[in-house]
Amino acid sequence: MAITGMDLEAAERLASSVDLYVDQIERVRQKLIERVNDLDWWGPDAQAFRADELSKVIQYAKQMSNSAEALATACRSNLSAQREVSKG
Repeated sequence: MAITGMDLEAAERLASSVDLYVDQIERVRQKLIERVNDLDWWGPDAQAFRADELSKVIQYAKQMSNSAEALATACRSNLSAQREVSKG
């Protein structure tokens, strides 16, 4: 017979860890923006680089952050559901 259920403490640790990763992603994103904007490079190529390449990084980091937040939310939702089932 298969056992089903969730290790509640492990799920809580996972959700908390993911929250930390989201914070780290945001810090990296901000640092990249600062570093690119601080680069001594001027003219049309520099503007294009900042507009095109930096905007891609910002977009991908935001997508990654949103996906990680969705993971943490799903984990917490399942955790909540498991707690309710465990009560009964």
